[in-house]
Amino acid sequence: MSTHQARRFSSLIFAGLSSNWFFWGAVCVLVLQASWIALSSLYPMAFDEEYHLGLIRLYAAHSSPFWDGQPKSANVFGSVATDPSYLYHWLMNFPYRVIETISSNQTTQVIILRFINIGLFVAAMPIWRSVLHKMGANKAATNTTIGIFVLLPIVPLLAGQINYDNLLFLLVAGISLISIQTLQKIKSEKRMPVLSIVMMLTLCLMAAVTKYAFLPLFLVFVVALLWSLWKKYGSVASIYKELRLGLLHEYKKSRFVSIGMLTVFLLFCLLFIQRDIGNVLRYHTPAPSCDAVLSIEDCSEYGPWNRDYYLAKNKQSTNYNPIAFSYDWVRGMWHRSIFTLAGPTVSYQTRGPLSGPAYTTIALGILVVLGILLRGYTVFRKGNPALRLMVSMAFVYIAVVWLDGYEAYTRTGKAVAINGRYLLIVLLPIGVYAIFCLAKLLGQRRTLKTALAIVALFGMAWGGGVGTFIIRSNETWYWPNSTVKTVNLTVQGWLKPITPGSGKPTQFLP
Repeated sequence: MSTHQARRFSSLIFAGLSSNWFFWGAVCVLVLQASWIALSSLYPMAFDEEYHLGLIRLYAAHSSPFWDGQPKSANVFGSVATDPSYLYHWLMNFPYRVIETISSNQTTQVIILRFINIGLFVAAMPIWRSVLHKMGANKAATNTTIGIFVLLPIVPLLAGQINYDNLLFLLVAGISLISIQTLQKIKSEKRMPVLSIVMMLTLCLMAAVTKYAFLPLFLVFVVALLWSLWKKYGSVASIYKELRLGLLHEYKKSRFVSIGMLTVFLLFCLLFIQRDIGNVLRYHTPAPSCDAVLSIEDCSEYGPWNRDYYLAKNKQSTNYNPIAFSYDWVRGMWHRSIFTLAGPTVSYQTRGPLSGPAYTTIALGILVVLGILLRGYTVFRKGNPALRLMVSMAFVYIAVVWLDGYEAYTRTGKAVAINGRYLLIVLLPIGVYAIFCLAKLLGQRRTLKTALAIVALFGMAWGGGVGTFIIRSNETWYWPNSTVKTVNLTVQGWLKPITPGSGKPTQFLP
């Protein structure tokens, strides 16, 4: 192939990567993959699906998000009355009640709830696309990032089950977009965008009571908001004056919208104060340990607490090297983003990644680290405010997740609770940032950039996504349904001979 032909072919590929068809194709692939998981995988799945459905049922029998004390027979869920991550379970109890009137069959109930979760996860994708565009990414960079993301085996595995991370993924996308828009309005508009600020803070409050791990990001977004207001207005008195004038202006424009948004904002303030602030005042932390609220005997019924309690009680080592932990943490996050596993019914059978996504993510990881080390500061400094906000948010969150893991490591003596799904809410902005850094390294070589994108997408597709689940699973992982088993095993038979690593189910396992 001549140089001219190569450039022409590269231009065609680049145009394909830049098309709206590619984006919506990636979304369709995500829906199909997650639906496959929802319809195939036996309940409960590994990521605490039984815990989440149990809490949904608990709230369905209670209605209110508030509790006077520990609910009867609820010790298996930890301290429910002080749990700061409850919004998902409370909200999901309403569709669950409707489903319960339609069918008393647990399989039917689980599958419908799984599809609601797929809807939550998929609804975030167009919002994330807008966020990545706001960061300065062109369509090709955005679509490539999203394409690789939906082919991570952990993504459909999470999206296709009942889990509060699916709501958090949607909320963080919405918060990111409205925050970028709000900060732009503060800078460019004469009047303070009060309703945008209220919407931004409301979504942050919702995310905080969906999963308390969002709290560090809440702080990042609030600091960015306060800094923008200070730069624009210069003093607390001026900010207060403009806030009051902005409220009056919005009230005159539309009383119904203004009162409605402020009411919702105050409602979520109440929920946040009652749980998170109440916990801080009483237990000096927004997420108190189970044994700070209940007895050790009661807490022993709660699996995660019981595991950590006995590990801490029997730990022997006192040498907690952060470098050694970091190696385990990085390897664990990588491995648990591209592996697959079954649920507790079959003792959490774990199968290793396939060769295509494994080696592709290793190569991408090396390139990303090099790109960020060599060009990261330049890209960050010269990037637009949206890029700086999203990159700051992502790195703060990654640091907090690492610190949380290290704290558990020093407390228990083991590297526990290391899961790739914890980082999904920041992978897309980090992916675009990495592409910017690599683009700086490669200069004007668009043909090479396009070739790298195609190789990465091909490597991820060759055994990635739901393909890892299909190839690595067995009959005990599926619903007890002959059609489900036949379809999965048939497709598995087609894919195994053409997929590298399919004959090595334990490869890359620790």
